[in-house]
Amino acid sequence: MNSFVNLSSIFFKMELRNKQAAIMSTVFPILMMALMGTAGKDAARDGMSYMTYIFPGILGMAYGAIGLIALPVMIASYRERGIFKKIKVTPISTSKIMVSIFSTQLFIMAIQTVIILGISVFIFNVQLNFSSIYTLLLIPLLLMGGLSLLGVGLIIGIYANNAKNATTMGNLSNLVFIFLGGTFFPSDVWPKILMPFVYINPLNYIIEAIRKTLIFETQNLNTYLTELSVLTAIAVITLVFCVKVFKYE
Repeated sequence: MNSFVNLSSIFFKMELRNKQAAIMSTVFPILMMALMGTAGKDAARDGMSYMTYIFPGILGMAYGAIGLIALPVMIASYRERGIFKKIKVTPISTSKIMVSIFSTQLFIMAIQTVIILGISVFIFNVQLNFSSIYTLLLIPLLLMGGLSLLGVGLIIGIYANNAKNATTMGNLSNLVFIFLGGTFFPSDVWPKILMPFVYINPLNYIIEAIRKTLIFETQNLNTYLTELSVLTAIAVITLVFCVKVFKYE
């Protein structure tokens, strides 16, 4: 237990020094929300401000920046700098390393959520509804969603030869996930040939759940369980795969 706490603490402190990741995962989405909300201030949709409508997409974009960009770059960078090679000679198992990394990133996602949510509600006046029981149930769904994005990001980090390649692959993956995930427009507008990729895109379920729960209040049990099951399956499959193929150097 002590080794897990110490390792998680080390990873967290190292991530706090990563200013680029903080900008891409939190500052940039907030700026995007401000710019797009201002540009579309006269384009009210379904009786709500445009800024309220795009809020789930902005939050999803922020999660993607951590899971698909920041994490792969971190993994590739640590491998280049020999950090994982040093950990390899310790008794710490690969699974414990994975849990430490994911715990750190999920904690950062939680901080990120609070910051973006607070700025959206109290500064941008985004109208959200927190009265539904599904507001509480949204927490485990976002947890599974975060894990699924981190699982995909870890795969990118494992197979990227260096931090530069990880940055390129991560940005490209994030761009694809954003466009196919219903971030700013419905995901069902894509041709049928792309729909299988939409169905396995974690952002699609994360954004849709946020939108149905906090904005439209149309979430129901069947849809919720489907979204949670898909995200859990993606998380489990990717994480088990990562433990098997993880490279220390």
